[in-house]
Order: sequence, then structure tokens, then C-alpha cells
Amino acid sequence: MVIPPRGASAWAEDTAPLTPLSVSETLAIEDAADHRQVDFANAYLGGGVLSGGCVQEEIRFAVAPELLVGMILSPRMGPDEAIVLRGAERFTLTRGYAASLAYDGHFEDPASRAADGTPDIELVAIDALDYRRQNAAAQFTEEAMLRELSKARCGFLRDARALPVATGNWGCGAFRGDPALKAVLQWLAASSEGRGVCYCSFGDRRVGDLEAFAASARARFAAVGSLFRRLREVVGDGGGAGLYARLLEP
Repeated sequence: MVIPPRGASAWAEDTAPLTPLSVSETLAIEDAADHRQVDFANAYLGGGVLSGGCVQEEIRFAVAPELLVGMILSPRMGPDEAIVLRGAERFTLTRGYAASLAYDGHFEDPASRAADGTPDIELVAIDALDYRRQNAAAQFTEEAMLRELSKARCGFLRDARALPVATGNWGCGAFRGDPALKAVLQWLAASSEGRGVCYCSFGDRRVGDLEAFAASARARFAAVGSLFRRLREVVGDGGGAGLYARLLEP
């Protein structure tokens, strides 16, 4: 999918209502049935799955090897592109992560099926900005936030099904993204396209009380544009420390 990026004024004027957001500390993104599941992708789809990579994207491609076909067909993603992959069945369980990753047995995919047996699974690949070789404080600039908003919105683009999004700490591992900021940006993008959010935090304390924040923000700001305008004020005034509390300050 390709859509033109939005500027700040378009985001500031977005009247779409903020959608419901829930947080699970234990649910894995791939276990979120009836959701559009987010692949924390490399710009080159599949990342290092064929060369020793073993984090979120590589694990997902390894347990559902039909996804590997996408690597043949898909060029490097641009900032205005996302890739939706449907119907890839999972065959294995894993345990651990990164250096501790290991095979943990056969898996029978419980996904509902189409008449031809294809699993009803919808995965979207979106690549986050990489701050490994630059100051991570740059992610709080308007330019960086707009890029991530446009990328996420492309991945969450409204369609006939409008499944809610299952996501988590997108770009917050090796790429050094700030979990609170990335959570808010993904929520804004999903809300703009009328999709709810299930945020799989994996117990990461850096996420904070996102669910309580979202409930308060929906009551206070109601629309995407209002929260975006407040986000611009807050990060322009001192980065991302205590982001949720600062967004909700009078």
C-alpha cells in the first residue's frame, strides 16, 4: 500500500475520534485473532530471517515460512509504503528471544479458515526509524513524528473489514525508539483510520500505564487532531520524559 504522507496541519485538523485502546502484558501479537497484526519490519521485508536475525520480524517469518515469499516480491519500502500479507499459517512454537531463541515444538494454527483452507490472518509490515547511529532524541522532532505517523497510517489504512490493530513496542528494541511516544503515534494513526488498538506490551515497564492514559486522553481530547496538537506542544517543550502525564496536564 502507498499513500501520500500527511503534513502537520492535516494531522492537527483530523476530526476522527480516538478509538478504544487496550493493553495486554501476556498476549503475543500473533495470537491476537481477528486483528491486523503488526510486523516490526525492516525496510527490506523479512530483515535478517535468512541470515541469523532472531527478533520480532525474523521470528514471525520463521514460524510462518509462507511469509518468506514476500521477500522475493517486495522491494525496499519507502516512507510512504506498507506491505500487507494475508493467509500465512504458523507451524512452530518458540521460546526465548534474540540470543536465547529456540524451537519449542509443533504448532497447530487455530486461525479461522476460508473455504479453501487459507488461514484468516492479516499481517502488516511497517518499518520504524532507526536511531542506532544517531541521537535518539531526534525522534521527538516534528519531522520524525510525522514520518512515523504516516508510516503507521499507511499500514493501518481503512478497508472494508477495519480490523483492530494488534501491535506493541514498534522500533523500540535495537532501533532505540521511545515506547511511550511510539504507542501514542500508533494510536493516533490507528484512530485516524477508525481502528481500535490492542497493545501487547510483553510486560515492558517502559510502556507505563498506557491503558489508563488512553482512557483519560479519549475523555479529554476526543479527536485525533486535538491530541496531536497537544503532543506537538509537549515534545517541543522538552522531549518525552513523563510523556503521558505531560500530555494530560491542564
